[in-house]
Amino acid sequence: MIRTIIIDDDEKARNSLQDHIGIYCKNIEIVAMADSVASGIYEISKNKPELVFLDIEMQDGSGFDLLEKIKNTAFKVIFYTAFHNYAVRAFKFSAIDYLLKPIDPDELLDAVLKAEKNLENESLELKLNTFYTHFNNKTQGKKKMILKTQDQIYYINIDDIIHCESDKNYTQFNLEDKRTVVVSKTLKEYEVLLNEYGFYRVHQSHLVNLKQVVSYNKIKNKKSIKELDELGDCEGYLVLKNQTKIPVSQRKKTMLLKLLENIID
Repeated sequence: MIRTIIIDDDEKARNSLQDHIGIYCKNIEIVAMADSVASGIYEISKNKPELVFLDIEMQDGSGFDLLEKIKNTAFKVIFYTAFHNYAVRAFKFSAIDYLLKPIDPDELLDAVLKAEKNLENESLELKLNTFYTHFNNKTQGKKKMILKTQDQIYYINIDDIIHCESDKNYTQFNLEDKRTVVVSKTLKEYEVLLNEYGFYRVHQSHLVNLKQVVSYNKIKNKKSIKELDELGDCEGYLVLKNQTKIPVSQRKKTMLLKLLENIID
């Protein structure tokens, strides 16, 4: 859900926009409404929205005045107004869209979809930057970890892990020397630990060392790939250096491909 604020000094216009959003934009959560520049600044500071629908002409100033008074506009803006003549200036403020009153439902939906896509791209970029920062800091020299089973304690190089596979409350580590080590902890615990060392969870059951990836392949015929017995929503798979094929879920694909562009030499 996209946290959203409506700022307009016309109560009927605010309520009308709120009604339209409720009907046509199910991914929008209206967290506050304001009727002036001053109250708009207050609500933005208080509620930290991701998206603001902003009127231009208000009693105590303009929507532009509001934006100029806020130093860090971490939210997206959709201007909506009864006037045509502000459009050029609105887009100079990096507006997502410029809607005219009365609101057209199709134009409203298009504007919200643009905002959603923009926010998704920024979120992905932030995740990528965070990943690379950790990756560069953590991969200086050989790093080791301890794996404890019922009978043994293993002291292994993290780079020697090819991939980890979930088996309910257990995790199986597959190593370069063809050993497997089964530990009584969930894959989620190791995902948190190993993410900073260049590992990425490409599927509900698989955590992969990206340095072990040979290729990403699209699936043309699922029945022809016997190794992938639980593809689910997968449309592609990884081939690792030991020739293991690992399914990639659809929701993980975009992030994975971005990571591989920079991780693989």
